[in-house]
Amino acid sequence: MNLEEERIDVALRLLPRSHSQEADVNGNALVPVPQEHMRVVCSPDYLASLTGLLQPDDGPDVRLLLQAQLIHEDETVHWAKYFSTFLAGHPFEARPRLTFNNADMILQAAISGQGFALLRDVYVMDALGKGFLVEPYESRLPCERVFQFLAPEAIGFTQPASSFVTWFGAELKSLLNQA
Repeated sequence: MNLEEERIDVALRLLPRSHSQEADVNGNALVPVPQEHMRVVCSPDYLASLTGLLQPDDGPDVRLLLQAQLIHEDETVHWAKYFSTFLAGHPFEARPRLTFNNADMILQAAISGQGFALLRDVYVMDALGKGFLVEPYESRLPCERVFQFLAPEAIGFTQPASSFVTWFGAELKSLLNQA
């Protein structure tokens, strides 16, 4: 994407995480938004259905995750990483799965009680706050791809674009700290 040619001041893209505060992607200056994590979430009713008498705040153990239906994107990278990081020794490939190619569909499937989903903080914060979802495990994965602001290299971040990026980053950081 040539931001300068398209006369775009700033764009928000989902890109591989950069290890510096500012970088260059295809000739465009880049500023990442605050670091997000991926959380395991499910509906309170789905959690209760797996455990019989267990309530969502009773602290389920790993056995629940091992018997649950897993909801994920087309690629299973996130669940595979979660299992290898937090459940070493438990096979991921043998898990029943429900696959979507859209985060909103994954979120709605989890809310409707279809299984456990592994989603970004920003996707689940509202549903967690309203009680539509619960987070049965504290273990969270850092996102491998992060939302990052891009600006044309020749122009850089204009003052209005820079102010917007600063405001947006502060708002997101505040929301993530509440989660």
